[in-house]
Amino acid sequence: MNNILLSVLEVNIVITLTYLCYYIFLSKEKTHKLNRAFIITGVIAAFIIPFIGIPLRVSSDYITESALYIYIIDPIIVTPRHLQPSVNIVNTLYKIGAVITSLLFLYKLLSVIRIVKSGKRKDINANCNVIVSSRVKYAFSFFNNIVLPESIIKNSSSINEIILHEKTHIKQKHSYDIILLELISILFWYNPFIWMLKKSLKTVHEYLADEGVLNAGVTSERYHISIIEQTPIGKMLAITQNFNSLKLKKRIIMMNKKKSTTKSSLKALFMVPTFIVACMLVSVTIHAQSSAKSAPKKVEVVKATKSDVNKNETEDEIYVYTEQMPKFQNGDILNFRNWVSKNLIYPEKAIKKGTQGTVYVMFVIEKDGTLSNVEIKRGVSKECDNEVKRVIAKSPKWKPAKEKGKEVRFKAIIPVKFTLG
Repeated sequence: MNNILLSVLEVNIVITLTYLCYYIFLSKEKTHKLNRAFIITGVIAAFIIPFIGIPLRVSSDYITESALYIYIIDPIIVTPRHLQPSVNIVNTLYKIGAVITSLLFLYKLLSVIRIVKSGKRKDINANCNVIVSSRVKYAFSFFNNIVLPESIIKNSSSINEIILHEKTHIKQKHSYDIILLELISILFWYNPFIWMLKKSLKTVHEYLADEGVLNAGVTSERYHISIIEQTPIGKMLAITQNFNSLKLKKRIIMMNKKKSTTKSSLKALFMVPTFIVACMLVSVTIHAQSSAKSAPKKVEVVKATKSDVNKNETEDEIYVYTEQMPKFQNGDILNFRNWVSKNLIYPEKAIKKGTQGTVYVMFVIEKDGTLSNVEIKRGVSKECDNEVKRVIAKSPKWKPAKEKGKEVRFKAIIPVKFTLG
C-alpha cells in the first residue's frame, strides 16, 4: 500500500475513533473541559499517530537458504492505452469536493470579516471588541470580536448575559478550535465523522459558555429567559460562536444537570488512555497489513536458484532483504510501481495477437543507485518481455539499500501483468 494512502487511512480511522469514543463515553457527561480537550487532542493525534506508529518489520530470519524464493511486490497491471481511464475518477472527485468545501469556508470567513468591518464599535468595558451591526439578527463572537445586532441593543434586557456568554467563547479561544476543524474538514470532507466532530465541538463550546455565565452569578432562571428571548432569526454563520446556536431544550437540560460524579469523571479519564491504546493498536495493525503486502512473498512460479539469493557476485554480496530497504524517488520500492506503470506501453503486436500474461523481471540495484543485470525470469512473449526490459533499464537512480549502515547491492523482482480486459 502506498505510504501516503496508508497515512490517510490511519488519520481517518483515528478521527472516526475520536468521534465514537466521544459520543459513547463523554457526550452525555457534564465534563465539558475534558470533552473539548479530548476532541481537539484526538483530531491532532490523528495527524501524529501515522508518524509514531510501530511498523512491523519482517525478520531477516525469514530469508533462509531452504526457501530459496525471490521476494516480489504486487503485480503492475498494464492494459492498452485506449482501455485505460483518461482520468482518475476518485482523485478527481476528491479534488472537486476539496475545492467546494474550501470555497464554502472562504465564503463564510469573508462574510464574517465583512460584518465585523462594516459594524459600529460600541464602547462597553468588555476587554474585547464589541460591534453593533444591522446585517445580523443574532449575537456571535469571532476571535476577539463580539457582534451584536441592533435589535439587541435597542430592545433586549439580556445584553449583559449575552456579552458574558460571548466573552467566555473569546476567553477560552473557541474560534481557534472551529478554524482548526474547518481546515481539517476541507482535507477530509468525505469523512462524515469529521463533520460530526465539528458539530459536537460547537455543542461543547456552547455548554462551556453557558457554564461561564452561570459561574459569573447569573441565575439559571434569568439566563433561560435570555436564551429564549434571543431565538435565532435567519441563517447563522457556521464558523462563529452564536449565542443561541443550540436547541433551547438541549442547553437548558445540560445547565440543570448535576455535575458529573467522581465515578463519571473517572470513567471519562479512563477512556482517554483506552483511546490512545486503541489508536496505537490500529496503527500497528495497519502497518502489519501493509508489511504483509509489501514485504517478501513466496511465489512458486518464480522459484530461485542459489545463485539468486545473497551470493557473492563480483566480490559483492547481493541482498533480497536489508535493514534499510532501497528507496525510489523519496519513497519505497512500491513507488517504483507507479513509475513503471506510467512508462510501460502495451506492444501493438501483442495486442493484435491477443497476448496476455505476467512477466517477471529481475534486476540489481547497485550501490550507486543504478540498475544492472536486468533479466526476464519468466516471460510472456518477445514483445512484452522487451518492453518490460526497456522500461526497467532506463529507471532513474535509486537510493541504495543499506545493511549494518553500509550501502549494499540489492536484488528484486517486479511482476508486470499484461491484460487486454
